[in-house]
Amino acid sequence: MSQLEDVYPTGCYLKAGDEAIVTIQTEEALKYGWRLQIGCHTDRLHTVDNHIRWPYLTETVPVDRRRFKITSLYGGLIYFISPGRRCALEAVLSNVVEAPFFDLTNRARVDGWKERRYAPGLWADICGQFIIITLPSKNIRHIDDLTEVMRAWDEVVRANHHLRGSNIHRYRRQWIVTDVQPLGGAMHAGYPIVTGLDLTIATNKSFLLNYNQIIDGGFWNVFSEIGHNMQKSAWTFKGTENVTNDIFTLYVYDIVCRIGPWMPERLLSRIKYVKRYLDRDEGFFEWLTEPSLALFIYAQLANHFGWGLYKSIFRKYRLMNQSAIPHHNVTKIDFWFTSLSEIAGYNLAPLCDFWRIPLSTAVRNHLTQFPPFLPDDEVTRLAPQRVREICEFYHGVIMTSPRKVEDNFKDDFEQPRFQQPAVMTHIMRS
Repeated sequence: MSQLEDVYPTGCYLKAGDEAIVTIQTEEALKYGWRLQIGCHTDRLHTVDNHIRWPYLTETVPVDRRRFKITSLYGGLIYFISPGRRCALEAVLSNVVEAPFFDLTNRARVDGWKERRYAPGLWADICGQFIIITLPSKNIRHIDDLTEVMRAWDEVVRANHHLRGSNIHRYRRQWIVTDVQPLGGAMHAGYPIVTGLDLTIATNKSFLLNYNQIIDGGFWNVFSEIGHNMQKSAWTFKGTENVTNDIFTLYVYDIVCRIGPWMPERLLSRIKYVKRYLDRDEGFFEWLTEPSLALFIYAQLANHFGWGLYKSIFRKYRLMNQSAIPHHNVTKIDFWFTSLSEIAGYNLAPLCDFWRIPLSTAVRNHLTQFPPFLPDDEVTRLAPQRVREICEFYHGVIMTSPRKVEDNFKDDFEQPRFQQPAVMTHIMRS
């Protein structure tokens, strides 16, 4: 039973040029708006000058007849796409072949993986409870068990939703599709997230099904794209579109990988941008245009106040009436740092001054009710003169051991690991 608009792999593959016959088992299913899709590579490359693959590879048709045929010049995995309403579907697929198919929520598919991995379909769907990873079949047939790695990917997605305060069961699964030519030439967010085929090579450290690479924090870029799918414009002001997504990356590093949010290797590699920015005494425009620089203040806040700060503010935004949320960049910045200060119980204007982030006079006056805060850390020590000037302007600046924001948020969205599928498909064999 599906209540979301989501993609449901069938574990079936249509060979290039063949014609699949689809038989829907009940008339009732036709009225809801289900769709059938052949192929997983949805990036349309008609605007690209040089093509490694054909620009259009997928075929999608409405499920509006009890029996119909569909063909594809290129073939591909077969999916049903559900409408955003409560409904179920049962179908019989003829003239198709099985593909390798693993689904952590279906015990039979977990237990049957050692045989199913050798199915002839050229692409494979590897499913967790909260994520699907699609990659070439030839690259996964050597793997005996995918349970551990898919549970790890599930924890990555679960952590994202927990930080944001969203009920993970009310959102479709994340979907990562590997493609020989992602749109734009690089990994990108969206539905699906699209990566290059380099992440499908089992001998590479960056192989998507490398459990140790997940736990060791080796997938910053993939975590970052999942973070993009978590972003909300309400708390992402102009210039931070490639920054606030990495609040979620830092959280995954901390919670899943056990690598603290302060100065992981990725941040350490960016410290040169901070030093250049501080040495040149650059302003807010430069801060906005360099994501490698702008992430540091978000990491500082997590490091000094804990994740309760972000969990609190994200939940505050979620509960707000949309009409009350600022939309202009200036007011968005004011509201963000006012809310952070109120939740933390500290005046964060000194920290904004350190980074040359502008705040309105009204906000500055409002924040004087809280003790001023500017951390003494590896970043602020790069600009001692700037710190002295800020401390002279604000009297009694707190620089060490601020109170952490209470972090007692619990997930109460648990569901059984093994679930009744929303889509049941059967292969008709001749």
